[in-house]
Formats: sequence, structure tokens, C-alpha cells
Amino acid sequence: DCICVLRATMSPGLFAQIVGRGFRVHQDKTDCLVLDFGGNIKRHGPIDSENYGVTDKRQRIAGEAPVKSCPNCQTECLIGATECRECGFLFPREREANHDHQADDSQLLSEPETFLVESVRYAVHYKRKDPEAPPTLRVDYDCRKEGATGDLAVEIIPEWVCLEHVGFARRKAEQWWKTRSVLEPPDTIADACDLCRRGAVAAPRSIVAAKQGRFWRVLSADLDERPEEWASDVGEEDPFATEEMEVAF
Repeated sequence: DCICVLRATMSPGLFAQIVGRGFRVHQDKTDCLVLDFGGNIKRHGPIDSENYGVTDKRQRIAGEAPVKSCPNCQTECLIGATECRECGFLFPREREANHDHQADDSQLLSEPETFLVESVRYAVHYKRKDPEAPPTLRVDYDCRKEGATGDLAVEIIPEWVCLEHVGFARRKAEQWWKTRSVLEPPDTIADACDLCRRGAVAAPRSIVAAKQGRFWRVLSADLDERPEEWASDVGEEDPFATEEMEVAF
């Protein structure tokens, strides 16, 4: 739950691999502290950004090699020389730390944003490229957010609840359900979708989400009270109707 990076790297892939060890999920872990003493976050950007690791190509300007003076004979030697080429003076080996003395305060993950939720839609979803994968409950939040100009921007933010999965995904889905409903978590997505559409789960007034590449990740929700009553049926609406799209788990 803590990664201390005591080196700098120009490789965004290597840095992602280093901090990725702290992103491994565990039922007893809620977060991970990353202490970056090498300025890597500032160099590569937020790790969940679509532009992570993309930097401007800078042209190297050719110039004279840096030199240092020999304290014994004043001969100019290359900066990396360990011995003077004229008098044989041995330069002291001074090993400098390749990291800063204070951790960088740059943002490792994209800055979360708060959205007002106008409506919520539920559907059973099957993964497009893996028809054998268990279905998931797809939740679409129709949101509005005040922009820089004062206008309200519309955003549809999806979330997937994996009640038919096992392990960590199932435990996370159970936690999602229990914060929204007085009922026990259902075993099938079809039952969950039916109960959601009948009003058996609390609707959020607002959500907090962060952009991770092309997708949004819902971090938290400001929920209404868990309902004590709900409709007996949802009419003619097909609980299995869902649009097809690529899902990142």
C-alpha cells in the first residue's frame, strides 16, 4: 500500500510498472500512497491520462562537451574523467543522489470531477469480444456539469456492476448494492436489473468520477435514502436491451 520511487526514469512504461505494483487490489487495502522522489509524475503526467507518457520531441542542440579543471595542474578534462590526462591527479569520486530530497506533489491520477445526476438507466450488458464472460449490470448516469463559461455540459457516465463475477469483483458489486438497497444482493444480473428499474435501489444526486483514458471511473456517489418500497413490475420494457460497446474492467 506504499510505493517509494527513489529514481528518475524517462520510460513511461517502466514507471507505470513500478507504481502498478501498488495498484494491485486486495480486500484489506483501500488505497496506495505513491512517494515520487524522481519527478516522474511531472515528467510523464497522470498515469490514467489518455496522454500519459506523451512528451514533445525536443531537438538537441550540439555544443561543446562540459569540462572541469584539474586542481593540481589546471588542465581542462572531460566532466566524467576520473584521472587528469596530464598529471595523473585522481578526481574524488562524488556520488550524487539520483533523486530529490522531497516527494513530488504532482497528481498521480487524473483530477476527479463532480457531476449532477439527472437520471439513471439500467441494462444487462454482455461483453462484446467475450460472449462467454458473465453478464454485468450496466448503469448509465445522465449527468450535467457546469463548464468554464457557466453553461451546463451533458455527459453520460457508465458504470458496470459485476454481481455474477467471483472474487474481488463480486465483493465490490455486493458493496455497491448494499449501499443502495435494503435487499440482499441478487445472484443474477437479470434480477438486479429488474429490481433497479422497479426502484429498489437508491438513486444518486451526484457522482464523483475521474477520466482514465477513454473511460470514466465512478469513485463515489451522493445517494438518496435506500428505498423501503418499490414498484411491483416495470411494464413492457425489455431488461436485456443494451447497446453494445467496449468495456474496460
